[in-house]
Amino acid sequence: SHPITSPLSSKTPPRPSTSASNSEAVWTNINSAHRSRSAIRHTRRFVRCLRLRLKEGYESTDHTPHSVLCSFGQELEGCTSIESLILEGKLGTNELECLKDFLVQSTLRGIKFHRTEINHSSFLILRDFFIGNKALKVLDLSNNLFIDDKAILECIDALLRVKVNLETFNIDCVRPGDDSHDDNCTISESGAELIAWFGSRSK
Repeated sequence: SHPITSPLSSKTPPRPSTSASNSEAVWTNINSAHRSRSAIRHTRRFVRCLRLRLKEGYESTDHTPHSVLCSFGQELEGCTSIESLILEGKLGTNELECLKDFLVQSTLRGIKFHRTEINHSSFLILRDFFIGNKALKVLDLSNNLFIDDKAILECIDALLRVKVNLETFNIDCVRPGDDSHDDNCTISESGAELIAWFGSRSK
């Protein structure tokens, strides 16, 4: 299966930067997020990219990935110094709920979901984020097995409710190299047509 990609502009999307002069790249494993969340919120420096990854097989008697993520999300509420966010791993609707308040108040220019478990219900949570964020330029939904036509419909419906000017909108329906899903694409022709229609309306 080939990725469904809808580039809405020839402009290059924002990329993570490690330059210490004017930006700060933060790469953190969510299992240790409780040690860095306060520093991120109170930093006076520009955070170009924040990456949160939930790993499989995490075991702890003191913390669970969900509780750590919720605590992290609470600390980030009101933080506007983060330009882009990458969410990766075993993150689904329940985990996304922990970040909802932060996302709604954020001014993210880019957000990427990579190999997560987000689905149709996840986009119900993301609706307020899409509607309220006019700064969003990059939306990357690549490599998420549970994104289907319902999820696409919810996503595009929210994007159409605000004059968002996406420069890059990436979607595919299977993970590259996952042969077990090659004949079971979760996005139908109708879903692909909806994506193409949305792309044609974007400036």
